[in-house]
Amino acid sequence: MKKLFFALFLFFFCCFLGEQYFNKNYKPGYQTHYTGFNIVDSLIIYEDYHTDVFGNYVLNPLVTDSLKAAYNFGDCNIKNAYYANRISNVDGISKILGDFCALKHLKTPTSEFELYAAKLLQQTSLTEADSACLAYINYPFNAQGFRSIAFDNYPSEKIKVLIIGDSFVWGMSAKPYYNSFVDLLLARNMLVFNAGISSIDPIQYLSICKFYVDSIEPDLVIINFYEGNDVMNKERIHAENVPHEHITNAGFFESNPEGQYLTAQEAYAYFENQMRIPQNTFINKLLGKTALGSVFWTLTHPNQRYRYSSQLTQEEGIAYTKTYIDSIAYYLNDKELPYFFTITPDESGDYNKNKTVLGYDTSKVKQVFDDLEYYIPNNLTHEDYNEPKDIHLNNAGSLKYANFIDSLIKIKLSNE
Repeated sequence: MKKLFFALFLFFFCCFLGEQYFNKNYKPGYQTHYTGFNIVDSLIIYEDYHTDVFGNYVLNPLVTDSLKAAYNFGDCNIKNAYYANRISNVDGISKILGDFCALKHLKTPTSEFELYAAKLLQQTSLTEADSACLAYINYPFNAQGFRSIAFDNYPSEKIKVLIIGDSFVWGMSAKPYYNSFVDLLLARNMLVFNAGISSIDPIQYLSICKFYVDSIEPDLVIINFYEGNDVMNKERIHAENVPHEHITNAGFFESNPEGQYLTAQEAYAYFENQMRIPQNTFINKLLGKTALGSVFWTLTHPNQRYRYSSQLTQEEGIAYTKTYIDSIAYYLNDKELPYFFTITPDESGDYNKNKTVLGYDTSKVKQVFDDLEYYIPNNLTHEDYNEPKDIHLNNAGSLKYANFIDSLIKIKLSNE
């Protein structure tokens, strides 16, 4: 009898310790499969991005304007906690500001962009285009909401290049950020307009062409297509105040999980409901009372995971994506403006697992681009992507990509 009581005591004591441990990370009554979504008591919507009057998902004026006044360029920190707490830094906004701030304090510049910046900072007589580049070095976010020099038609003998894309063009995972391939091209005496925003898609690529080509008048447009997620699996609305995702303290999640726009509160409720343990049996109700029980339920129901819903099949998604890619080509052809597409390989794709040099999903890309002009680098390896793996280019990969695009620009413009 004593052994039985001791065993029961030990069992309940272990359960108590387990509950204390798991209760720090998991909310009772919810699955624990998806770590990118948090159950919160009060939803906070961060203001890193917004959709502008053109429907483009870009940096919020809080970042491009207010934060500039609240930043301490001496210590390279956001000096105003009010503004710091209103952004989530999901795409490294504070890190970018810190990188560019530190750039101005460097005593011995060594990298390509550092040497370019040092030379520019020392010049006493600047052209209008050089002044725009210097303004970018001083604060790397422009009024239009991009990590770029301001979008304007500068009188210049430099080649003017508009580069459109997602997080690869934004420069994700370059360290410091100014080692990204777009910044390296800027340092090579080109006037580069960076229209890259993380997580956007060909719908916005087309919109950027329509609303900025005329005001910039570039010599060349490059559309960078990431094969990993630029083939869209949902139709969506592209309009002012209708972001395609919400960034919150619960995580960042898409705004149209079923193909219909949801506000941040509605989207949170949608995903929270998916995370709930079904209350259809007595056992489920009992397990859902504790964090330990919720973990146990999750482990014993591996197939009942929270999932994003896909509105389009792969074939429909390819056709939907192709509509916007073709529209970009039609628009730029009508403008008689030189352009080409570049394809960034999906390093995490199954077809690249055992390859030394990375390739791409030939069938999918050919269906999207058909007879359009596109290029893919032929020297990227797994070592050119960030460690730990986050699918983005590291400094070595960024340099290779800059050289790849640099050579294409020279060939393209020499043939015009």
